[in-house]
Amino acid sequence: MKHAVVIGTIMMTMALSACEKESHPTTGASTEQHLNKAATQAQNDFKKTIDSVTTKTKQATDHAASTLDNTIDHAEEHIKKTTDDHKQ
Repeated sequence: MKHAVVIGTIMMTMALSACEKESHPTTGASTEQHLNKAATQAQNDFKKTIDSVTTKTKQATDHAASTLDNTIDHAEEHIKKTTDDHKQ
């Protein structure tokens, strides 16, 4: 049984190695080239996603800061008006 597992593993390894070296009939690229291209595309997609999240986070932070500034200004005006009304 152990020999069958070892022989089966060797055969699968050889078959996968042969697939890597043989060109794809449609594109002419090897499996390794296809995998490298897919990995590069995944890297690019990940970088675009990170850049997009960074930009959107900055926009949201800027919007929140602006809204907070407006709220503080409004509160200060209200406090000043209320204080002035009590002084009179």
